[in-house]
Amino acid sequence: MNEKSSSVEKYLMKLIEANKSAPGYRLPSENTLCRMFGVSRQVVHPVLEKLKNRNLIYKIQGTGSFVSLHAADILQNRAPVKVNVIAVILPDLSTVFMQTLLQNLEKQAYLNKYSILVFSSDFDEKKELECIRRAVSLHVKGFIIYLVNNNQYTESLNLIKENALPAVFIDAKIHEKNYVSVCSNNFIDIENATNQLIHLGHKHIGIICSDKDKNSIVLDRISGYRSCLKNFNIPFHKAYLLNLTRTAESNSWFEDIGDYLSENEKLTAIIALSSSLGLKTVEVLKSMKKRIPNDISLIGYEDDFSNVIDLMSIRLTAVKQNLPSIGETAMRQLITLIMGYPVENGVTLISSEYIIRDSVKSIYR
Repeated sequence: MNEKSSSVEKYLMKLIEANKSAPGYRLPSENTLCRMFGVSRQVVHPVLEKLKNRNLIYKIQGTGSFVSLHAADILQNRAPVKVNVIAVILPDLSTVFMQTLLQNLEKQAYLNKYSILVFSSDFDEKKELECIRRAVSLHVKGFIIYLVNNNQYTESLNLIKENALPAVFIDAKIHEKNYVSVCSNNFIDIENATNQLIHLGHKHIGIICSDKDKNSIVLDRISGYRSCLKNFNIPFHKAYLLNLTRTAESNSWFEDIGDYLSENEKLTAIIALSSSLGLKTVEVLKSMKKRIPNDISLIGYEDDFSNVIDLMSIRLTAVKQNLPSIGETAMRQLITLIMGYPVENGVTLISSEYIIRDSVKSIYR
């Protein structure tokens, strides 16, 4: 090895040593290394290949080189420990919903002697594909995925298929061999919530949702709402459905919800199809001097706020998903697939709980 190659290798080995306990740490690109050391790619590329062959790094085509899962063991002259690893890819790690789901997935994995690697796709379909590629490079045994867009998931599913890995999808509908889904019973959840409101005298019931065109579970919830209206011969008004894009939910939600409420003054009840939308609706109603539930009843979904409910000015009635059961069922089904045993294909539906609190009341006199 010439002096220039030796310098590049020593630099990379220092980086790997410093980050050996952080598998997935991204090394400088070939072009960056070329500029740093004033050398050509003919010098840098063989060095990276050497480190890859030693299993100190792994490479993802078009993305870069990363510290491997086994780097720490190799550098300390230990035989790499064989670890059964499952990749969990979620669109967001900041919400109580996702954190609770992750806790239950990890608990079930631990009981079955599996470890999990957690990735966040940040609601970005391209990043979701990158997360899958990186997980494959780390030799995971299978995937649990909450898709960014569960209406259009072909690329993600095909990438998993190419690597012959099993997967379980949360809140999606995948009907293919080795690929199953675990969902809340979204249709029934909102059909029941709408039914509760109708029996309390409400006929003008609104729905606030987000990104329905990318989310089949939101469409199921809307279908449950419409089904219940139909059962009671109550007409469906398109104006009573507010669909916020994810961008709008982040930026212009206050104005959008305010305009929606001002334009639909007949509304006596609203079902918000997520915890965040429920809390945002509370804030807008307060700004409009509308009292909950005296002026308008409100039901939320997911119940992420249950741990602090007694500190809230409005204790929000909510549909509470059974996240322990969803996490346990998803992980159990994936491990069954990994072990080579058959699992009935299709969607497993998990019942939710309707939590009655202070934000809903009868309008009968």
